Amino acid sequence: MSRKILFRGKLISDSDNHKKNQWVYGSYFKDRNNISYIYNKKENYFYIVDAETVSQYIGKKYNGDIARFVSMYEGDIVFDADEYYGVLKYNENKHQYFIYYGRIPEATDNVNFIIVGNIWDNPELVEKSSWTKRNNKWHSLMKKWKNVFKY
Repeated sequence: MSRKILFRGKLISDSDNHKKNQWVYGSYFKDRNNISYIYNKKENYFYIVDAETVSQYIGKKYNGDIARFVSMYEGDIVFDADEYYGVLKYNENKHQYFIYYGRIPEATDNVNFIIVGNIWDNPELVEKSSWTKRNNKWHSLMKKWKNVFKY
């Protein structure tokens, strides 16, 4: 089985086919002048993109609609079944992608979620991911313990 290597990036200026700040998809590379490009094979076109917005395709995930799958990219923001927001990021130490709830990583296999945006187009959702599930569970547990161990 071969792995699909694909990237996305936001255009830094208008092109023949797309407008500035629009997402383009394809192969990624930098030239010797450190300019970032996405090459779209279907369109046979090299797009100049903002290097800060380049993110890699990480796979597909069922999103709640039986016939619909959504492509996932690093930097996507997810909303999970427990109603928490998280950000998809690559963990260099573990060599895999995780959903980060603030600083707390959780494997994508263990979480049911839908993609609701990304860190570039929806920065307001990034702030919502800073309150972690584990923090909330910890506070709920502490409340229960306080009631059990009253003295």
